[in-house]
Amino acid sequence: GAWMYFSSNSGGSFHIWRQRYPDGRAEQITFDPTEQEGTAITPDGRYLITSMGLQQAGVVLRGPAGEQPLTSEGFAMTPTMMPGGERMFYMMRQGARGFSSGELWSMIPATGERTRVLPGHLVTNYSISTDGRRVVFAATGGEAGVGIWIADLDRRTPPRQIARGQEFRVFFGAPGEVVYVDGSQRRLYRMKDDGTDARAVSPDPILNLFTVSPDGRWAVVLASESGDGAKIEFVSLVGEPTVPVCCS
Repeated sequence: GAWMYFSSNSGGSFHIWRQRYPDGRAEQITFDPTEQEGTAITPDGRYLITSMGLQQAGVVLRGPAGEQPLTSEGFAMTPTMMPGGERMFYMMRQGARGFSSGELWSMIPATGERTRVLPGHLVTNYSISTDGRRVVFAATGGEAGVGIWIADLDRRTPPRQIARGQEFRVFFGAPGEVVYVDGSQRRLYRMKDDGTDARAVSPDPILNLFTVSPDGRWAVVLASESGDGAKIEFVSLVGEPTVPVCCS
């Protein structure tokens, strides 16, 4: 009756913590590279049982010759292949599972050469321009800070911030524009890619922004429905009526 034991990801990954009951301060008691989830105490109170391991995910290229693993370590996610197949982008997750943020990397599939694209930035999502020359991304922290940033992929100039706030999803839209979600109001916006002329697309809040069509005319969003339901919609970025797709 003197201690509470629990697993927590408050430090960025799941470990075992304890806190003296009723007014103690929480303290972390496992620090392994692996993560621990779940707690059970033996009846004599001498031992704690937990599950231990690591989560991994990889990017695999499937072609006529079969499957070719492109990544083998860590948790790789959200891959984007350039149209010619000469270069691939992906994120390596950092921090707690369930919150998809990480570092942006690029790879040349033919050689396996990898490059960290945005040192100092933790990215929640990214979008590559159709010409493959620029990336726009929402940052959740790191050395540079939160907001929307845009960068040239040749890395001749540093990334520049075009919005400061709680924006968490962003994509290239029509030429010279980006489309994003404001995190505080959950509203869909469009603005010029220099950070000016931000305009709300619709007055209704949305739950998530999935993607923007290549021609910049439509945003694919998850919107709330009456009750606890949700629906996928094509929201026009040029003033046309919204098109419902499906609901749950």
